[in-house]
Amino acid sequence: MSDTPSSSFKKAASFFQNLPWKRIFITSCKILAVMFLIGLVTSVATIWYFSKGLPTLKEVTDYQPVLRTSVYDRDGQFIHAFYEENREWADLEEIPKNLRHTIVAVEDVRFYKHWGLDARRFWAAMIRNIQHLEARQGASTLTQQLARNAFLTHQKTLSRKIRELLMAIKIERTYTKQQILELYLNQIYFGAGCYGVGTISKKYFGKSISELNQAQCTFLAGLPKNPENYSPFNDMERGKFRHKVVLNVLEKQGLITSLEADALWEQDLEIVPTSDSIRSGAYFIEELRKYLVEKYGSEFVYRSGGRVYTTLDKEWQRSADRLFSDHFKLLDEKIATSDSVNRVQGALLALDPKTSGILAMIGGRDFSTSQFNRAVQAKRQAGSAFKPFVYATAIRQGYSPADVILDISDPIKIGGKIWAPRNINRKFYGQVTLRTALNKSLNASAVRLLKKIGIQQVVSLTKEMGIQSTLPPYPSLALGTADVSLLEMVSAYAVFANQGIYQSPYFIEKIIDQNDLIIEENFSMPQEVLTKEEAAVMVSMLRTVVDNGSGYGARRAGFWHPAGGKTGTTDNYKDAWFIGFSPHVAAGVWIGFDRNQSLGRSMTGSQAALPVWAKFMSVVHDSLPAAYFKMPKGVQRISICQVSGKIASSECTNTAEDVIANVSDRKRRNVCTSCAIRVRQRERPKSRGVEKIPTP
Repeated sequence: MSDTPSSSFKKAASFFQNLPWKRIFITSCKILAVMFLIGLVTSVATIWYFSKGLPTLKEVTDYQPVLRTSVYDRDGQFIHAFYEENREWADLEEIPKNLRHTIVAVEDVRFYKHWGLDARRFWAAMIRNIQHLEARQGASTLTQQLARNAFLTHQKTLSRKIRELLMAIKIERTYTKQQILELYLNQIYFGAGCYGVGTISKKYFGKSISELNQAQCTFLAGLPKNPENYSPFNDMERGKFRHKVVLNVLEKQGLITSLEADALWEQDLEIVPTSDSIRSGAYFIEELRKYLVEKYGSEFVYRSGGRVYTTLDKEWQRSADRLFSDHFKLLDEKIATSDSVNRVQGALLALDPKTSGILAMIGGRDFSTSQFNRAVQAKRQAGSAFKPFVYATAIRQGYSPADVILDISDPIKIGGKIWAPRNINRKFYGQVTLRTALNKSLNASAVRLLKKIGIQQVVSLTKEMGIQSTLPPYPSLALGTADVSLLEMVSAYAVFANQGIYQSPYFIEKIIDQNDLIIEENFSMPQEVLTKEEAAVMVSMLRTVVDNGSGYGARRAGFWHPAGGKTGTTDNYKDAWFIGFSPHVAAGVWIGFDRNQSLGRSMTGSQAALPVWAKFMSVVHDSLPAAYFKMPKGVQRISICQVSGKIASSECTNTAEDVIANVSDRKRRNVCTSCAIRVRQRERPKSRGVEKIPTP
């Protein structure tokens, strides 16, 4: 008897009911649970393993990018930066919206939607890379790029990629999207040694980030993909190609129209040409760097984002660099040397006599070959450039420019040996005024004057005027045998131009840290060394040197502004100096060899140093208003007897005008009487002899 359909169904149901479904289900659940636990443990272990060494949440919260320390001149013009990474911070509000939107569109279109990882972009990139069996497409979000550049390395390894993802998640938990975008735009490398949009905008376009137009913004947005290849300094054609790709992306996303894209691509980007020349003011910058590192440490100098405002004048420094470079070429033609290493060297230093702020500095002919700063570090004999300190001491003691002194051979016994100072032309002039002695740079009269007024008095005044080098207390000091620096000499001469006031030279106006707090600020500390009257008399005497004496080469060179100064030449023409000043600027030049050898017989201060001084002063005074030296009320021009050197009386016939300080006091004790005596002697009747009577 065959089975009915109902019985067949019952048998099938009974068969399936007898299968071990319960056992299979339970086993499957156990397997899934184990796999889940394994996956969980693996994930936790992976996260734990790759999280080791990652910054803590607090470190991420407190993160500050490495910023450059920017240096500015006295007018606020940027002149240099110290950095590990050349980065200048730019607030998000300063960055144009065009640049922000373009960066997001090109680098991470779903930036505002993901949590650090763009899963859709990640899997799309994975599939594409698998299809081509190579890494053709990246999928890093802006946050991942920030994590890599700020906290990790650029190694192309799986472990770094995992750590990058973990850091991106941590960053997303710590910062808002706007803060992440701000950090990214300041952190990323844009080429040409520049990090962040604030730095690259000045490098490529010569203006701050807030001033960029849309074409410039869209161009910058394409650089992070390959900064050096797309750099306009390296390959403008490639850069323009990348710019076109960026504009196409913006057009595709509907952010600009096709016509706008074409217009932006054709627009001139106004790229600022790069310069490979050695930086201007290298010796000044190096002195600044050494000071900052010593006082504030390398961390502040290279990573802090501080701002240093200096006394340097950027344009004056450039002029000094150019003029000195030309001057060295002329010196090389005049001074023959077979040693290519030991070449003639030189230094220039200029400061503001009213403040003693350093305006320009050159420490040698080539900073790249020698960092030794001859304007500050080198100490050499000053020769006759030291004589004004002898005469200033005499004026301080009551002498006047019209007082007379003998210029004759005057042997001096020193240490058992006889030393007799002589003049450079081997002549002696007899009785001369102090003004004439300084104007002619007479050696014998300078030594005689030093002995009369006292060596220690000269040393004391010179120290007060800022020369702290050792000054040997010997008669030869009057001829500049002490070793001094150019900085000391110029700051001391500035006392004359500043009405007798000394101020210590400095090169920093103020320093501001990243938080806009002033951490150092320099103020003048004036010290009266000479009275206004004494300083005015010295200015008058030193103006004579420039107008009629050894400094007249400045006038021949076309520098006609009121100025005083003095040449200096040492024995055997080893050093050539000129130190001078105007009401606006005190400046000095030294020329010589590092090995202290002769420059050559004709290489005096007026020949080797004065010409470049005059050219520099002419250039800087072109931009300055006319100024004249002030003459205090206590100084008057008065008639002086040229025979006695005293204030002329009515009987004096050989007279000339000169400046005298404190005339009323001098009239009581310094009026010439010798001429009156001679007149009376001439007028006295001759006595008649007794007439002899002839003998009868």
